[in-house]
Amino acid sequence: MLFLLYGENSFSRLEKEKHLIEKYKEKHAGLSLSRFDLNEENKETLEKLKSFLKTQSLFESIKLGLVKEPFSLPLSNLKEIFKTATTSKNTVLIISSFKKPPATFKFLLNNKEIKKEEFPKLSGKNLSDFVQEQSEKRKIKIDRNTFNALIESSGEPFDIINNLEKLSLLNREKISVSDLELCGISKDYEFFYLVKTLSEENLAKKLSAIFILKSQNEDPAKIFNILSCQPHLSQKSLSSFDKDIKSGRLEYEEVLLSLAIS
Repeated sequence: MLFLLYGENSFSRLEKEKHLIEKYKEKHAGLSLSRFDLNEENKETLEKLKSFLKTQSLFESIKLGLVKEPFSLPLSNLKEIFKTATTSKNTVLIISSFKKPPATFKFLLNNKEIKKEEFPKLSGKNLSDFVQEQSEKRKIKIDRNTFNALIESSGEPFDIINNLEKLSLLNREKISVSDLELCGISKDYEFFYLVKTLSEENLAKKLSAIFILKSQNEDPAKIFNILSCQPHLSQKSLSSFDKDIKSGRLEYEEVLLSLAIS
């Protein structure tokens, strides 16, 4: 039996690895796991993998192996080694890779008997859903600005998980943007706070926020797009400004100033 797990979402791929390993260990008491990290060219590791597939265990009815990053280097004979694994009845081999199998290993994707799953890089709605799910698991409540700031400052899923773990230690009823700096998560946490200020009532604060954002060379188009998602702002006015920008009648900087003084 052969499992192929691949893709840039390393966190979810690792979770799947753990799930498969635990599943087989629960089913077969005392089952041990053999690990083979092929991220660095190592003939000894390759020979151990060959031996693992060829030999029969004296104490276990089934063997369980995990091969990490086999496609990172051009290792000879690896294709034949994996083909051997597909026909072995008493061996379960899990292949886990950041990269998609190259053309040489196309058979891994085409073979219907191989159980495969792709874990693509998280972005857009998928990334937002991931953060929401992981926040709820830790019973963390986050407002929209903090949510955006967390994604902006974290990047990769592992970073997001680490940052959520830090925030969970605060035992706050609701996490705010300032809590990110408190946990050392974001040096640029002020960005979302300043943008939020532009949608409030205080004129002096709004003008100050525009000045600071401009001095930090923040992208005015990005600021406008974030403001466009604020439900309490007039969507009619925002739509009108958007048309003026696209027609060239106004620049983003002029629109932001108009929004501030309106």
